[in-house]
Amino acid sequence: MSEPGMIGYAPSTAEERAEALVVDVADGDRRDSDATDAAQLLTTTAPTRPPLALILIIGALPTPVVFGGMIGASSVFLALFGVEASWIFPPLVVLWAWPAARARVQRGWARACRKRGRQLALGLALWVTTVGGAVLLFYVFGRRTGEIEPARERAAALGLDPAHPAAVGFFIIWLSLVNPVLEEAFWRIFLYEMLSWGRCNAAGDDVDEPDGATRWWASRPTVALVATSALYASYHVSVLASVLSAPFACLGEALLFGYGVFLQLLTRRFGVVAAILAHAGGDAVVGFVLGDLVWDFLPLLRRL
Repeated sequence: MSEPGMIGYAPSTAEERAEALVVDVADGDRRDSDATDAAQLLTTTAPTRPPLALILIIGALPTPVVFGGMIGASSVFLALFGVEASWIFPPLVVLWAWPAARARVQRGWARACRKRGRQLALGLALWVTTVGGAVLLFYVFGRRTGEIEPARERAAALGLDPAHPAAVGFFIIWLSLVNPVLEEAFWRIFLYEMLSWGRCNAAGDDVDEPDGATRWWASRPTVALVATSALYASYHVSVLASVLSAPFACLGEALLFGYGVFLQLLTRRFGVVAAILAHAGGDAVVGFVLGDLVWDFLPLLRRL
């Protein structure tokens, strides 16, 4: 005997017809519910992300912080630890307030930490090349620029003078070992991931633009690369202007923008470990130059 809801079932009595109507209504409700669920899955919007204006403000914040420390307070220590605080606490607030941003940064960090052995080898090679090449150039040409003596006086006014050897030594060590890690985590991971966050699916994964929709130079990753590198270079303006003459400060800014592009491409191609070590080499060179400004040991090296 056929049951209600089966193919070929034809109700004969009024009771059977009423029962069949109930079954049909139930089936219709279930189909409507399934269709609604499917529509919701198809139309799920991308996860909520931080406002772009907020991210740009966070990216620009190091510049006035360093300006206040170097120019306003005439303290290189206040500038260093103030800017490092701006690299830590505002991003933490963003990652706490926007879980999707936290997930994206976590994925970016995990992706940038792959193949750490290869990154370590490349990073050490870059460290040695950077330190060796830059120190050699400074050794050969540093005294010929006419910048050493004025820079020494300016550095002393900022708190880097022979009267405080322990403070200077701590500054150089901190700058060479801790600063590169904080900078790369902020500029190359957090800020780049936030600025390159374009179209994405419900899981937060990036979705490629249709072919021909955007030229490579206008794509979100390229714009993020340029913006991140420009903001990275901009916060050094006060540093360079405090110790160098205007022509050398401008040259330094151009080199820092290019260096920021290089470090970002290095992070994307190989990983953040290689970028940290390369950056550490650059900061070690800065530490070497600062050491010479404070203790004037380069003439002694020339006698060896």
